[in-house]
Amino acid sequence: MCLAARHKIQRAIGIEYSSTRADVAKRNVARLRGRRADAKIFCQAAEETDYTDVTALYFFNPFEPPLLDSVLNKIRSDRQGRATRMAFVMESVGHKEVFSRHEWLTCCERFEDGDKHIVAFYRTPK
Repeated sequence: MCLAARHKIQRAIGIEYSSTRADVAKRNVARLRGRRADAKIFCQAAEETDYTDVTALYFFNPFEPPLLDSVLNKIRSDRQGRATRMAFVMESVGHKEVFSRHEWLTCCERFEDGDKHIVAFYRTPK
């Protein structure tokens, strides 16, 4: 979230279900130096978020596969076929299976990072 806000983008939005974690994220954003974009943290459920104006998403080990399925359905509905990019860090076998059922997304890269996390990049087909 903070890394994104240091780039020249319109805005960076963070979604966190836990109010405790959301408060920590808000404090981190408030202390951020070198911010170039508006940054906001919302405490809400990911499956209830409005993704209409989102073009790029970053998930770091966010939730279990059944919830991922619901969130991807919501993103697809909100985006209505418009271009979407997504980075998913700590992709499990279960997450990968969920993504495979969402044919509106294509995996364009997958690798293991230095901490042994599986990182996968998805996008809508061109």
